[in-house]
Amino acid sequence: MMSGIHYISEMPTLTISDSRMSSREKSAWASLAVMLAVFVPYFVHIFRLFEEDKLDWNTVLGEFIGAVVFEVVLLIVVHIVLAIRSKEEEKDERDLAIESKSFKIAYFVLVSSCCVAIPCLIGLGFGLQPGAIVQLTSPVLVSQLLLLCFVAAEAAKYLTQLVCYRRGS
Repeated sequence: MMSGIHYISEMPTLTISDSRMSSREKSAWASLAVMLAVFVPYFVHIFRLFEEDKLDWNTVLGEFIGAVVFEVVLLIVVHIVLAIRSKEEEKDERDLAIESKSFKIAYFVLVSSCCVAIPCLIGLGFGLQPGAIVQLTSPVLVSQLLLLCFVAAEAAKYLTQLVCYRRGS
């Protein structure tokens, strides 16, 4: 009678270098991770400034440019590493179907989040003092809410790609 431990000890280990992920799936993972690593702290900081009533165009513009430059540099480095470690495959029908589905879901997330965020923001203004309504509907805050909608749509695109690649669709 053989022990089950013997079989477990002989199982091959899976590392990133010999994983079965395609280069597009690795790229989606990297892009999602970088985007979340950059924009989650960005939005936490921006909405904290809004709570403290310190949100103005100069601050937002500087923070936004810094976040975009940081994201671009990180994406360049990560994609260079991915290009060195894995070979690029030709796009097939499956990749095109996954890309199409991910764009459709991202568009739906963008439209629905914009249709929900702005009316909710204006709805929050009812029952507040007139000065608070002006602060809630300021162009600076509305621009950041729209940017949040775009980032959510992009995250939905990458998540859809990852789910489809993992599911095999």
